[in-house]
Amino acid sequence: DRYTSLAAQAPSRGGAPKLEVRRGLRVLGCSPKLRREWEQKFTHFLPRFAGMPPELCPSRCNGDGRQKVAVVRNPFKRLASWFSNWLDGRATGIEPELHSIGNHLNTWTDFPRWVANLGAWMESIAQQRCKGEVDDREADMWRHLLPQAVVLEGWPTCPGQAADGGSGNGGGQRASSGGRVEEYAIVHLETAERDIEALERRLCATGGLEADASGRCAKLPKLSLRNTVMARAPPANWTSLWDAETRSHADKLYGVDFDAFGYSRDPGDVKPIRTRPSVG
Repeated sequence: DRYTSLAAQAPSRGGAPKLEVRRGLRVLGCSPKLRREWEQKFTHFLPRFAGMPPELCPSRCNGDGRQKVAVVRNPFKRLASWFSNWLDGRATGIEPELHSIGNHLNTWTDFPRWVANLGAWMESIAQQRCKGEVDDREADMWRHLLPQAVVLEGWPTCPGQAADGGSGNGGGQRASSGGRVEEYAIVHLETAERDIEALERRLCATGGLEADASGRCAKLPKLSLRNTVMARAPPANWTSLWDAETRSHADKLYGVDFDAFGYSRDPGDVKPIRTRPSVG
C-alpha cells in the first residue's frame, strides 16, 4: 500500500516519491541492478500503478524464507473486467475505435468477437516481442492478459533464447523470481477474506507471524482496494456473455489458470470449487 500511495502522489509531487522509493529499496537490500530496473518501471506504470512484474516487487528483494503470496481471479471475471475497462475507456475517449486487439469494440455485444480473436492477438504480440518490434502499450496489455499461472512462473521465453535472457520490451525475458505456482500461497479474489484468514492461521502456527505475550499473532492486511469499473460499465446479463463458443475460447486461453487455482469452467460458478493447501 505504501508504494501504491507513493505512485499516486508522483504526478503532483514530482520526484519526491521516486526518491523515497529509491531510499526504501536500498534499505530493503535490493541489488543495484534491480533498483535501477524498478525505478525505470515506476514511472512507466503510472498513473494506475498496476501489473508490476513479480521480480520488481520491492518487498521481496531480500530475506530467504519469505512467503510468496499471489492474489488471483476467476478467468471469466478477468476477461469481463478487462473488456469493461476497455468500454469505459472508449466512452471517455481514452481507447481508440481502431486497434490491433479489435476494431469497433464499443458494446458488450462485441465481447464474444473479442474473446474469439484474443488468442491470435496474444500470439501475434508474443512474436513481435521476440523481434523487439512491439509497441510498449500493446506489450503492457499482453502482459496484463497473460494467464496468471504463467506470470507467476515467469514471462514466456522466445525461441532460441535462454530463460533469463532477452531484452527490449521484455522480449525473451523471464522473470528472475519466477518459480512454481505450488510455491505460492493463493488468495482468490472471490474468497479473499477466507483465504487470508487461512494463511494467517498457517503462518501463526509455523512462526511466520509475530505473536504477542499472550500468543496472539499479528493480522495480515486485508484487501482494501477493489477495481470497481464493472460497476460503471456492467454487462446487461452475465450469463448471456458466455455461449458455448465463448466459454471454449476462454478455456483455451486460461485453461492453466482454471486448473492451477481450482476454478470451475462454469461461468455461473465464479468462486473456486477447490483450494490446495497453502505451501509451507
